[in-house]
Amino acid sequence: MKIVIGSDHGGFELKEKLKKWIVDKFSVEVIDVGTHSPESVDYPDFAIQVALKVANGEAEFGIMIDGVGVASAMVANKIPTIRAACCNEIFSAYNARAHNNANVLTMGSRVIGEEVAKRVVETFLTTEFEGGRHTRRVDKITAIENRVLFQAQIVAKEASSASAYSVNNLLPNTTSKIFSSRSDPYGINSLPEECTSPFCNTPSSLKEPTSLEAKIENVKRQLVNNTNSQLNSSMQPLKFVSEETVKHWKGNQIPITKKTIITPLARDIAKDLGKEFVIV
Repeated sequence: MKIVIGSDHGGFELKEKLKKWIVDKFSVEVIDVGTHSPESVDYPDFAIQVALKVANGEAEFGIMIDGVGVASAMVANKIPTIRAACCNEIFSAYNARAHNNANVLTMGSRVIGEEVAKRVVETFLTTEFEGGRHTRRVDKITAIENRVLFQAQIVAKEASSASAYSVNNLLPNTTSKIFSSRSDPYGINSLPEECTSPFCNTPSSLKEPTSLEAKIENVKRQLVNNTNSQLNSSMQPLKFVSEETVKHWKGNQIPITKKTIITPLARDIAKDLGKEFVIV
């Protein structure tokens, strides 16, 4: 078994102590993604590395330590397939594994002492997921997650100006529509026909390959294709303009309509670059 561990500057000292203890206690390989000193750093930079290692199968479990533990759990849970739980006492660690099948543990060095942290880690790593009725509930978490992934790809295909910024801004509107039905809040009954499991919630086109990196690459590929299509269209009006669109637009005139959405930053960059928006 491999464990990935990380921390920000606040959790550095506790991470170093736990890292050695985990190796001695469980005879497992520990992957340390940093930070490697008590100098001030940003917790998202390390929480994301812990989460990605677990999501991509490079480690079975992840441990992330910051000041309180909550912030790193928020970061880790942005990554598909990650179920991060902030546990600063033993019962939460037990419940996170037994009932929620959590795969990332976050803790706060300002909340928990070294010995209690060891007990929390031991409980988290040794408790098995109980399955049964809890499987149905965890499957519903996965259904929500996969539905958003599927919608993200749809948005990437349909966005007239494709960039990470545009997708991130369009997703809140589209996801709110996905879960608007009280009778079918998870979108299970409106799945594409090719989705065979009621909880897979993902069309077959997204199943192979199944790694997180492959899913991200699929979306990125769509973004690149859409962007290239836009840049090669002489005066086809855009529906959405982000800063990336302005930066890479060929020529000084950007075609829009009266309904085109333009981000404030895109307007500023256009002005700086001497580009203008032209209604066509």
